[in-house]
Amino acid sequence: MHPSTRKLRFALLDLPVLLFVISAGLGVLPAYDRRLAWEPLAVLLGGGLLYLAVSRGAVREINTLRIARGAAILGGLAGFFFITQVGHYLPEEKVEAIARISEWIARLFPAAGSWQPFPNSMATFLEGLFFASAGLFFAEKPKGWRAAAGVSAGVMALALVLSMSRGAWLAAGLAGLVWLALYFRPARWGLAAFGLGLAALVAFVIWKQDIHALDRVPVVNRTVAPLFIRPDRLEVYQGSVALIEDAPFSGIGLGGQFAMNYARYVLLIQVPYLTYSHNLYLEAWLEQGLLGFASLLAILAALIWSAARQLRCGRDRLFEGGWVGLLAFYLHGVTDARPYVDLWCWVPFFLLLGLHAAWLLRAEAAARPRARSFALAGAGAALAAVFILTTPRMISLLNANLACLHQARAELGADYSAAEQADFDRGARFRFSRSIQADSNQRTAHLRLGLILEGDERFDAAVAELEAAYSADPGSATVQKALGLAYVWTGRLEESRALLKDVRGIVEELNHWGWWWGTQNRVTQAANAYRVSLLLDSNQPAIQQALDSLPVPAQP
Repeated sequence: MHPSTRKLRFALLDLPVLLFVISAGLGVLPAYDRRLAWEPLAVLLGGGLLYLAVSRGAVREINTLRIARGAAILGGLAGFFFITQVGHYLPEEKVEAIARISEWIARLFPAAGSWQPFPNSMATFLEGLFFASAGLFFAEKPKGWRAAAGVSAGVMALALVLSMSRGAWLAAGLAGLVWLALYFRPARWGLAAFGLGLAALVAFVIWKQDIHALDRVPVVNRTVAPLFIRPDRLEVYQGSVALIEDAPFSGIGLGGQFAMNYARYVLLIQVPYLTYSHNLYLEAWLEQGLLGFASLLAILAALIWSAARQLRCGRDRLFEGGWVGLLAFYLHGVTDARPYVDLWCWVPFFLLLGLHAAWLLRAEAAARPRARSFALAGAGAALAAVFILTTPRMISLLNANLACLHQARAELGADYSAAEQADFDRGARFRFSRSIQADSNQRTAHLRLGLILEGDERFDAAVAELEAAYSADPGSATVQKALGLAYVWTGRLEESRALLKDVRGIVEELNHWGWWWGTQNRVTQAANAYRVSLLLDSNQPAIQQALDSLPVPAQP
């Protein structure tokens, strides 16, 4: 061990990893159902301990090799299990030829137990370990261990192929290209060409103003396009951003809080539709708040900075394999967020972070941040936060954020008593009003207060709030739908038709609303729902019959 290592108290990754784990603890507070938060909290705390143990235990080079070997064996065993089992269940066939290979392999191996890991989750678990094992293969001197590392990497590569996870393929391909670019000029040209191609595709979509234009680009329409133009993918990204805008400081809480928040406050429906945001960065912000999102990016920044610094001081294939594996994890996060769904996917992330920190602690070129540096940075950040958060707009946003959490507990929190829910409801109304007082153009406050007033069946007052929200943010799909529905309930049918005509599935929703209002003896609202449904689709004889059967005067 280098003498200076004994004096080192912090690694560059320590602070962002610590903040990421702390943000998980804070993520329990905004959750409307905290029972769902305890398991992910325990896993993320365990991940922090794993990082600490590995980063300090692997400072000696021999321990780094031992832990890297263990990681390769872990990945190889997981990959072998998946290879032999995925053909028994194949949740979704995406590539017919690969599905046939999986089914053929499954004939050679019996089904083993009831655990059937989701392919995208297994791909997330393996992608980082694959690169770490490849680095180990190049770094190992004993032939036996080198062969073992190569076999493990090969097994994981086959498992990644059989996962049929396009997001993992793209992430692994890009990460591998980055690694190759360190050694081969053609790979650098390939990386540059990819960057130019990506910029061209983005410009093409902006020019066409339609993501579905990618379907008309050869090759892209069979590879990259399916990652983004699935029926729900871009919509769920936009909806997730809307939820973040509602609660930007706290998020909506750790664990399974997304489904009902997304359904009730983005889609404006009463049943869950999607369970997570399909994007690692959006999900981190939603579950762990602004601190979680910022610390996740800070970890990435520390990885890139330390990797670049280390490369200037010499090549270390084992070190490179580790950070390239973490880069693959981050790249895959652009198209999915499986660690928040299958919590075991966090294990390689914290394991490889620990190995990376150990290499930094051992290397003479490593950054040596001191406690004083952390204290000065923290003090500066605190002063900046105090200055920013005391502006009227930020006070309005803080009140809206808190009000949204109160509203979710009042409307979604099944474990609260009626009295507690009433208190939360009063708190939400009060803070939304305070938010509007501080900033009259606060979209979230007007929108959510309008939804509350709709629930009170004070439809005219709801329209006034929702029109204010629409004026503040006319591009919001949620606001547009909310105002359109409010116009339905108040009989402004043509205005509602204009706002609702492009909402997917709205005819079926209006028909359901018509039935539900009928069960509540609110025939005016039921009739209005049916009328707008027929304005949008006149070929519905059953709905016309239901409308004719209602005891309301027919409209001219």
